[in-house]
Amino acid sequence: MPLPPKIILTRDALYEAVWSTPMAQLAKQYNLSDVGLAKICRKMEIPYPWRGYWAKVTNGQVLPKTPLKPLTGKGRSQFILYGNCPPRAASTESEFEKRPENVIAVSKTLHNPHPLVAETKRLLEDTQVRYGALARQPGCLDISVSKEPLRRALLLMDAIAKAAIARGYEIAIATRESRQAMCLQIDGEPVYFSLTETIRSSAHIPTRQEKTWKSRIDRLSYGDYYHSEYERYRAKVPDYDYTPEGIFQLRIEHRRPEFLRRKWADGKAQRVENCLNQFFASAKKVAEAEKEWRLEWERKQREWREAEERRRLLEEQRQAEKKKVKWLKKELKNWKTSRRIRKYIAAIRAANPDPTPELAEWLSWAERYADHLDPMVDFEIDVLKEIRGRFP
Repeated sequence: MPLPPKIILTRDALYEAVWSTPMAQLAKQYNLSDVGLAKICRKMEIPYPWRGYWAKVTNGQVLPKTPLKPLTGKGRSQFILYGNCPPRAASTESEFEKRPENVIAVSKTLHNPHPLVAETKRLLEDTQVRYGALARQPGCLDISVSKEPLRRALLLMDAIAKAAIARGYEIAIATRESRQAMCLQIDGEPVYFSLTETIRSSAHIPTRQEKTWKSRIDRLSYGDYYHSEYERYRAKVPDYDYTPEGIFQLRIEHRRPEFLRRKWADGKAQRVENCLNQFFASAKKVAEAEKEWRLEWERKQREWREAEERRRLLEEQRQAEKKKVKWLKKELKNWKTSRRIRKYIAAIRAANPDPTPELAEWLSWAERYADHLDPMVDFEIDVLKEIRGRFP
């Protein structure tokens, strides 16, 4: 039965699985080793049966399960398997790279190189050595090697560039995390990679001349001349010596998918030149995993924006309702106040059947003010509009 292209292991489901099926049997269902499955359990903070647990259960003993505790800040709630459960396209890509007619051969001469390789050659041939390797220049491929094996590195990169074009990919220089990097454009997804040489560093052992120079500086009196001489010494005498070892390493600079080979290095029986087909097969899987991750991330971003928009609309509705309630309470207060004023005016008129002109004028104003406050009367005193107001 073919496995799905992606398996999402949730924490609760995997916890129940490891306590109902032996680890060795369960790991085979995911094309993993029992050690690999145990590592996943530790990353998800899932307790699993101890050694000898299943032997005791088989003999009829009833043993308790270790309870599943809540996640801490470092634990993972789910785990996605890609590399061990590849889709058919990735399997097809692996088969394509294994065919004899598709084997990538590295040329012995740099004939008609790719434009980026030719530009890298021009930039690196006259550049300075820094920390044992040629200093990279803007517009240069991500190659970190010493001067001696530069030709081999250029031949490797030319073979990779031409093989990428033959497979419908592109090789380019892009910006990644504020630094220049080279990548393969596979189905619109950048797959970043690098070619480096192992360079061993060791503490610098001063020469006799350098020791004499340092002892002469130490005898100087503290002052400007001492500082200038000491700075010259520090600029000329390094702290470490760097020794290129001639061992090349081709690395894919991605973490997804897990359990996938991303590094190829020279060894006793292996050369990076013989691993280029494996490199392209892994690069294809990386591109597929990155695309799936990007689409998933974009989907989550859309959901987040939609949720934020719903929260914003809900907050606007809540504020509008609060405003209505506020105006309702104000209108009710004004209405009650206008009724009390009218009762008060009636009481004054009853107590003063023949009011004075001043009292009559005040009572007339009080009636107008009661009408102004009453929301049921269409009357307002111009200078007191802000006291009553209207619902906008």
